[in-house]
Amino acid sequence: MRQQRKKLSDVITEQLESMILDGTLLAGQKLPPERELALEFDVSRPSLREAIGNLQARGLVERKQGGGTFVNRNLNSAMTDPIMDLVSQRPETQFDLLEFRHALEGMAAYYAALRGQPEDYEALKQALNDVPTPKAHESKRAQAEALGQFYIIM
Repeated sequence: MRQQRKKLSDVITEQLESMILDGTLLAGQKLPPERELALEFDVSRPSLREAIGNLQARGLVERKQGGGTFVNRNLNSAMTDPIMDLVSQRPETQFDLLEFRHALEGMAAYYAALRGQPEDYEALKQALNDVPTPKAHESKRAQAEALGQFYIIM
């Protein structure tokens, strides 16, 4: 059985995506010019352009005509879509996600309480107050976004 090699642009896409996810490239940050990135990755500019196009299609970067390429300021929505796709395609993964959240959220709350400052507690109270109560007419998306903000502050 012959093993398929990855396209060079896919390899670059993965490397740039990792740099965004690990914080090497921050939300809102301008990427270096194409020629610099091409030299850094030792690739052709067309391969690099294709990789940046892949990132743009995933919502991780934005191109501004004449202004360059920037890491998307709203990374939260770009990164949650793949999780939602996974859960919708394979419903059994929702239990894995719930188990993961159960473990992670307990530890996060513990360390937040242990290390928090008065202004942190106030920010948490405000974020929690901003979470809409579950009602039939309330948008589930609004609830999810408010909870997301709460977890980011935590």
